[in-house]
Amino acid sequence: MVAEPTVRSTFKPNINQAKLAVLVSTPVDHGGPLYPLVGGAIRGGKSYSGCQLMVDCGLQFPGNRILIGRKDFDDLWVTTMVDFFRILPPEAIGTPYNKTEHTLTLTNGTVYIFHEMKDIDSIKSFELGAYFVDQAEEVEEEYILMLQSRLSWRLPNGRYPRFIGLLSANPAPGYLKKRYYDRWKTRTLNPLDAYIPFLPADNLQNLPPNWMELNTSGRPETWVKRYIRGQWDAFEGQFFDNFDLDVHVIEPLRMDYFIRRVRGFDHGLRAPTACLWGLEIEGDIILYREYYEGNQLPSYHSDQVIKLSKDEFYDYSSYDPALNGVYRENEGVHWTWVDEYRQLGLMKTGNWIPGTKDRMPRYAEMKRRLVIEPTKYHRFSGKLGAPSIYIMRNCEMLLEELPAMSWKSAAEEEDETLKKGFDHAIDASTYLILPARAQKRLPNKVRPAQDFEMVSR
Repeated sequence: MVAEPTVRSTFKPNINQAKLAVLVSTPVDHGGPLYPLVGGAIRGGKSYSGCQLMVDCGLQFPGNRILIGRKDFDDLWVTTMVDFFRILPPEAIGTPYNKTEHTLTLTNGTVYIFHEMKDIDSIKSFELGAYFVDQAEEVEEEYILMLQSRLSWRLPNGRYPRFIGLLSANPAPGYLKKRYYDRWKTRTLNPLDAYIPFLPADNLQNLPPNWMELNTSGRPETWVKRYIRGQWDAFEGQFFDNFDLDVHVIEPLRMDYFIRRVRGFDHGLRAPTACLWGLEIEGDIILYREYYEGNQLPSYHSDQVIKLSKDEFYDYSSYDPALNGVYRENEGVHWTWVDEYRQLGLMKTGNWIPGTKDRMPRYAEMKRRLVIEPTKYHRFSGKLGAPSIYIMRNCEMLLEELPAMSWKSAAEEEDETLKKGFDHAIDASTYLILPARAQKRLPNKVRPAQDFEMVSR
């Protein structure tokens, strides 16, 4: 049984802080999340609000046991704990802060533990009623998962508090982005998770005058996107830094057969094999279908791509030119991967042509198509500001790879070098965008874009 709150805080939250404050009084079995993330930008009020929520959890549930942490204790001491002691009513303190144990006890029996998030073994025996990890993007995922398992504290009255595992983070690539931000954007969040954006624009009443102007004027655009606007897909060294989910990503469409269709295919053995399907409309490309699978034989990939392609006709299909290389002998004849896929049926018919070998020209063409032209009308929203490539939301791996592609630093390798990682969907899409020059083009019969019917898949 969950205990009822006994003491109410006098804190008056703003709109975002109110979303957090209500969690304390929302039972989990009534739909409230267990593991919220407040994320966004600097000076958005994340740390202050997190500390306020932990104070509420301590005041409202006597005898609670609460952890407040950050990766480095020195950072915790000079940032998060400053906010905590500013918020906590002095009269609520029973036993003052213990500098050796890093604990504090309230008059109602609640204990706060201030902890460094480095040694996972140090928390394996904890029982907690709530926790707050500030700047969680600095902390390993395994540590966060272990903390979640520690929410099991029973109050002295025999009841349970309202369990909450709160995280705060600035935008960064990694597990938090995948678990919270990406799923929040696609409305597929786990019911136990919640994402609440905290931006300085929502916290102006707590900032000095002209703070926004002073911290945007003359700053690098990537820095402003990430730390002021709270865009998780922006980071230093990002190659496709002009990729914008709100502009480039569209909902799945039902297509007309008159539109020119093309495919891009990237083969892998242990690495995933990827195929992207696209439409060409008056110079624009719409990527509308994706196949992405690893650890399978070519026969499996061939069957799946043929199945997904249905009875569609393609102007051309462009593939990784490395498939033309000999990989074995078949009855005394040199056998290429193209021969293999042709025998399996995938490349038996249709206009299959090699893509551009070097990836830098292909990636540069993708980046050029991502450019948002301010005087061009968006093909689907009708608003000014449009790219020459659109990506349907069901192309999930491409949407994950594009914002993650980055340059290698000078310390890693010479300049003008991209990091090699998960780029299979990008490669398939760019083979499609920039095939080899020699190709026969068919008449481009198109149907007006306004005749498309938006559907969900």
